[in-house]
Amino acid sequence: MSGSGGETRRSGFKAGLPGELRAWAATDGAKWLFVFKTILAVLLSMWISMRLELDRPGTAMITVIIVMQQQTGLVLGKSLYRIGGTLAGTLASLVLVGLFAQQRFLFLAGLALWVLICTTGAVLLRNFRSYGSVLAGYTAAMIGLPVIDQPQTFFSTASTRISEIVVGILCAGVVNDVMFPQRFSDSIARRLRGRYAEFGAFMRGIFRGDVSPEEYERTHLKFVADAINLEALRSSAILEDAEVRARDLGLRQANSAYMSLSTTLHSLHQLLGRLLQGGGPASQALKSLQGLISGILPAETGAPRTPEEARQELRRIAAFRATLAKRAAALDASCAGVADRQARLDLDTALELLRRFIRELNASVAIYAALLEGRTTPDRRAVGAIRFSLRTDTLVAVLTGARAAVAILLVSAFWIASAWPSGVSALIYATIMSALCGTTPNPARSSRHMAIGSAIGLAAAFICTFFVVPTLDDSFTLLSAAITPFLLALLCIEHFFPAYALIGAGAAAFFLYMFSPSNVAQPSVLPFLNDGLASLAGVGVTTLIFCTVVPTGSAWLKRRTVRQVRHQVVVAAREPLDGLLHRFESGTRDTLRTLAATQHVSGAHDRHVLASLFASLELGRALINLRRNAAAVALAAPVERSLEGALDAVVDLIGQPSHGRHGAALTAVTASLSLVMQEEGQGLPVHQRTALRRMVTSLHLIRVALLDDETVLALTTTSPVPHHYQGLPHAA
Repeated sequence: MSGSGGETRRSGFKAGLPGELRAWAATDGAKWLFVFKTILAVLLSMWISMRLELDRPGTAMITVIIVMQQQTGLVLGKSLYRIGGTLAGTLASLVLVGLFAQQRFLFLAGLALWVLICTTGAVLLRNFRSYGSVLAGYTAAMIGLPVIDQPQTFFSTASTRISEIVVGILCAGVVNDVMFPQRFSDSIARRLRGRYAEFGAFMRGIFRGDVSPEEYERTHLKFVADAINLEALRSSAILEDAEVRARDLGLRQANSAYMSLSTTLHSLHQLLGRLLQGGGPASQALKSLQGLISGILPAETGAPRTPEEARQELRRIAAFRATLAKRAAALDASCAGVADRQARLDLDTALELLRRFIRELNASVAIYAALLEGRTTPDRRAVGAIRFSLRTDTLVAVLTGARAAVAILLVSAFWIASAWPSGVSALIYATIMSALCGTTPNPARSSRHMAIGSAIGLAAAFICTFFVVPTLDDSFTLLSAAITPFLLALLCIEHFFPAYALIGAGAAAFFLYMFSPSNVAQPSVLPFLNDGLASLAGVGVTTLIFCTVVPTGSAWLKRRTVRQVRHQVVVAAREPLDGLLHRFESGTRDTLRTLAATQHVSGAHDRHVLASLFASLELGRALINLRRNAAAVALAAPVERSLEGALDAVVDLIGQPSHGRHGAALTAVTASLSLVMQEEGQGLPVHQRTALRRMVTSLHLIRVALLDDETVLALTTTSPVPHHYQGLPHAA
């Protein structure tokens, strides 16, 4: 018996081994592969730079670290923008050197202004355009500062620097494309499957009551980040294969459907929670309705991996929709004796939200199935209508650029006042850090981690330069063997410890910046330490500025974010309807780009920002649906005027909150609701009755939101409020 059991265990181990190997290859194995590919590209760039006798092979090596990405398309896209940014920075440095040669004060003031402009542009732009703008800023410093007192050497310095950068770009692209290429389409497919599975698990959890309020906030914030990240990946597909370009519309539609579905899910969940919390005659029917929802939720087996599995999911949703009418009729019959008109309206609204939820779930799965099947719809007009809306705060962008300029000016002033021999090194690295960290979601945290990493990189470069390399023969092979362990350790920190990724990246970049193998004699200890400590000083000044001058977590910035999110309600009420739903959904989420990137909710301010997001999505979506359905039917003049007055009252409340405007908005919405309900009973055609029923749902949702304390506070205040409001009864 024991022998048989042991044989069974060995057989099970063998059977499970291929699956475990595949799982390892898709996770840690992929990371190890990328680390070794990066090291190979770094060594290749060093060899080519030394063969070409370039001044600083370290520049090409750092370029590899910066541009290397796991997907080929990302490397090519980033490389093109890096070249463009390098050329723009070179041109800017040419202008500055030409105008202010041997005039340090004016040159440095001009450089600070240029970095301010570039960093501001980097915040306003997205993806690799943002990176190109950052690069244009610090390239001007890298090229212009060393020749400020010797302008006659500008062209030789600029051409060498550009050559070094191009070598690094080409090495990263070739190695990444030739050795086990990771295609962009595979990455998108994995993200879509993962998002599908996570969203299904989240839906099951909230309707079972297994999700805590804190987990609800974090998960929704992750969904916001998922939508933003998928758009960033999609926009990088232009340099990928034709298959990705052909599916561009499908990816846009998938993201749009995902955002709409998550908003409807929130509205449905919140409405049921409010109504069940308030009790009332229809409470039992609403509980039955909540039980029905479990029948439409995705199975726990994960996302469909084949078109047939996706079609099975669609058939299951269609079967549920076919029985929903009977189930709704049964719920109506169970509430037939309820005389409370408001309770019946609650039930009707919940049923209409459920119908919308099922329609959007069906649309989302259908788009997913189309992507699996490779079906495309090359309608360029449809692509234009589904364009992700960017909502960057211009003032915050300018302040980000101003912080970078302040750091540069402070280091410049110290350099001029002290005649510091290594001031150029401090200023160059301060400029690089200001530009790079200023555009991250949390510049203070990023600069702190980069500072720690820079110190580690300096120590590693010192050990390698003065204790390892001198013991070797003059051989490229031995030199590569000497630096590989250092790069391996630092890159592993970056890729295997996400919390310390910036420390590892900063350490690897600074190690190569300070080690910088060249075709000349090795530097002595004193100049090495002078340049290294000066560069660290530049990093320290940048970190100090980012931690003290309007830091990302400041209450003022959070209040501005809340106002931006609230403004999206005005967008929903006022902008043209064509493509408005996607602009509203994407724009509202884009305002939370910084908070979504951290995926961490801490403190009352963050929770108030999220409360504003939920309230704005709920109210804005109701306003858009109200306007769309009103435009689909011919309404009587009094009803149209009443609806317009309700929209104006809601916009006034959002723009200038007050008790008086809150009361006026509630009165206007209630009056419109009564008029539309009267219209609904006039024996109209089916399509008009459907539109009017949906208008009633939208108006009721707006009214319920305006009667809820927490929603009103989220929409009308910019500072955190005590989290103890339970909400007013909806029929108050």
